[in-house]
Amino acid sequence: SHEPKEIYGAAQFIGLAKSLIHQGLCFHLYLSPHFSPLQARKLYSDYIQLAAAAPNFAFKQGIPLDKATKEFSKYDFAVLMIHLTDRTKLNVFHYDTCIPTKFFTYLSAGLPVIVNKEFGYIASLVKKHEIGIVISGNEIDSLSEIIKRYDYEKLKANVKRAREELSM
Repeated sequence: SHEPKEIYGAAQFIGLAKSLIHQGLCFHLYLSPHFSPLQARKLYSDYIQLAAAAPNFAFKQGIPLDKATKEFSKYDFAVLMIHLTDRTKLNVFHYDTCIPTKFFTYLSAGLPVIVNKEFGYIASLVKKHEIGIVISGNEIDSLSEIIKRYDYEKLKANVKRAREELSM
């Protein structure tokens, strides 16, 4: 979060974490498994401090992909591409068409996904399969209320169906 927001905004989650925990939501953020604990302390001290101060925020060491699905399956939702960032300086075509591999990891774990509608293609998949919640960037501060409007069991059932449909 100490790098320029215009370039690294899509990978900066401290503002998002503060917004979510302020709403009473729990937010667990996993570092890439390629970072050592020393690198993590050096680069992410603000996240580590927030985790120490806020009981509903956890900043965790990354885990290998073969263990991620089991670990993630104990959560209620996966947050995918929701950021408090201005996309005007980013490659808009990229964000409208990309599909991060985390999406498939989260579905394999059985998690409904929360995504920004500004990330076009991934948002369209979530809507099409009804496997999560699509919000606009200005709705992040209301996410806890938005979640209450959804039938969680239906989302979970749709994720299970989508996994079969998408051969996962």
